[in-house]
Amino acid sequence: MSSLLKHVFPYVGPLFRAREGKVEREQTKRMTKSHGRIPNALARVQPCHAANSFLYRWKEGFSFAIAIMLMIIGAPSAAAEILHTTVTHENARYNVDFEVILDAPVERVRQHLTDYDKLARLSDTIVESRVLSREENRQRVFIMLRPCVLFFCRTIRRTVDVEFSPDGQVLSLADPKNSDFKYSLERWNIAAAEERTRLRYTAEVEPSFYVPPLIGPWFVKSTITTELQTTAKKLEALAHASE
Repeated sequence: MSSLLKHVFPYVGPLFRAREGKVEREQTKRMTKSHGRIPNALARVQPCHAANSFLYRWKEGFSFAIAIMLMIIGAPSAAAEILHTTVTHENARYNVDFEVILDAPVERVRQHLTDYDKLARLSDTIVESRVLSREENRQRVFIMLRPCVLFFCRTIRRTVDVEFSPDGQVLSLADPKNSDFKYSLERWNIAAAEERTRLRYTAEVEPSFYVPPLIGPWFVKSTITTELQTTAKKLEALAHASE
């Protein structure tokens, strides 16, 4: 909120100062016309009048800023309805369960979610993605990520074998020899929910790189949660843009 007020006041301030100045000039003209000159008493109460003027401008400016802020808050936002996000850590493995309803048709959601040459459109942490090989219902995909939480960043490589099933499930299994994971099994369930899409992601992953015991689990959980929620919103936006 402080950032919003900082940006709004430089623009609205001059408007209220101009308005207040006009009011003061009109008052002075009326008093001069009535008395022939500005009464000495007026000079003695100027500090109080200045204080009231300041409070008036502050009140008006603050009200205007609040109105702008409410307009921004009330503006339409991404319609992705996140049902739940759960990340647990046990015995060096992380278990993830994420479910969301996207306000987009299932065909377009599937199209963008499985466009593995362009995964960077779904996440700012993905710096590279490409399909290494293709078969009828299988793809081998390379992905490089660089997630950051606060000032902690790390480059992560993954080579995965992706399988597509007729029921809408996408299964992804990492190759530990060409990945920074000892084990990684992910499932995307993509199903129509009337005119929307119900998307569920579950995963069990074990990093092969060292994870500090104190901050490490928090780092991984925070990264996974943020990434899934960001991906869902970007996926929905892409699906609408391609309509």
